[in-house]
Amino acid sequence: MPSKPPSPFKPIKQRKTIVSEHPKTHLNRETLSTKRGLEVSEHRDKAAFRTRKSRTLNKLSHSVEWGSYNRMEQAEKVKQLVEQLEAEHEAKRREHELEWIR
Repeated sequence: MPSKPPSPFKPIKQRKTIVSEHPKTHLNRETLSTKRGLEVSEHRDKAAFRTRKSRTLNKLSHSVEWGSYNRMEQAEKVKQLVEQLEAEHEAKRREHELEWIR
């Protein structure tokens, strides 16, 4: 039986070791650790969206067909891809919002 996926609302843990001595890094980590519930879920969803968008655009630009498109077609492909990813991101965000309300 597959394990249950972790809750998107689970608070973010503090690190055991200090990775950076930069004051902004510490401030960002402290701010992130104070988030609870839906805020944590939104942070995770945004991070997952940015990562997925970056990887997908990189994969698209390195594909075999990419060189055969002119600039207008390339821009259109990128626009379609980003719109699709944004729609999926918005759906996931709404799903977590409804789950939080329940």
